[in-house]
Amino acid sequence: MKSGHFQLFLLLFCALLFCSCGPTTPYRENKGPVYGTYFSVVYTSANDYGTSFDSIFKEVSKAINSYDKGSEISKFNQKGYLENPSTILLEQLRRAATYHQITDGAFEPTLMPLIEVWGFGLEKRKMVDSTQIGTLLELVSFSKNLSIGPERIQVNKKSVKLDLTALGEGYTLNRIAAFLDGQNVENYKIEIGGELKCKGVNPKGKIWRIGIANPYYDLGKSNKQMVDIVELDHTSLSTSGSYRKFYVDDQGNKRAHIIDPKTGYPVSHGLLSASIKCRDAEKADALATACMVLGPERAKKLIESTKDIEGLLIYEDTYNAMKIWNSKGFFISEGS
Repeated sequence: MKSGHFQLFLLLFCALLFCSCGPTTPYRENKGPVYGTYFSVVYTSANDYGTSFDSIFKEVSKAINSYDKGSEISKFNQKGYLENPSTILLEQLRRAATYHQITDGAFEPTLMPLIEVWGFGLEKRKMVDSTQIGTLLELVSFSKNLSIGPERIQVNKKSVKLDLTALGEGYTLNRIAAFLDGQNVENYKIEIGGELKCKGVNPKGKIWRIGIANPYYDLGKSNKQMVDIVELDHTSLSTSGSYRKFYVDDQGNKRAHIIDPKTGYPVSHGLLSASIKCRDAEKADALATACMVLGPERAKKLIESTKDIEGLLIYEDTYNAMKIWNSKGFFISEGS
């Protein structure tokens, strides 16, 4: 090798060595309790954005947290109306109207009176009778029982109540992701109570890989904790399930804690969990919830007919055997 070429090679080698050994942006994590569950944000940055995340949590909670007595939605539920609703609440109500429509009412934000009567874990089920359910069903209709305007929202029937829990986590994921994108953060994994939104790569330099939980593991029917792995980049994943909370009625039917807005009773189909993959975390959150109301066959139709989403369903067939169905693009990483 000629001397000049060798010197050039040596300079290039040293430059590469310096780059590879120099400082890299660290991964950091902020985590803790939020909305009655937990959150974790893993991201690459020299800055700690924990305070900014807390501000987002508080802003969202102040608008749509049904379990915060001082929130806008709680005040609405107490009075039946609300003057000058915030931008967040109005936005969530408008998005809820869209999800209510595309799911044929399976996504139902006015279900709260029925949920309260059954109990959040169906613990009050022995006190429920058909007359009571029939009366409460008259309160359940997002499209008929609410009037929504920019300066006032109000009920059209006394005792109608709102619950936007099935949007809140997904909406918050979107807000945190938008903040991190605005800070030019290239890699992150945001998780709230099992709902996720990911971008870029993990600390090992690989696309974020997320396991899909096996319901039969929790039920003691399998030693396998995960049924599969999905890669997420610029994508969200929301999973809703019924296998942790259910009871068996007098006729031997398994009743999940999911309430059907059409009947007022817990669903009795075999869908154990629904996972929706979508760039929009809020949309994934809402439609995963809707799938658990619809059951396996109608959930498949919803997934296949809805733009920009992919899905995976885990259900029991008529022989009580676990089955897994997924749409064609569910295991394809979208990337940027």
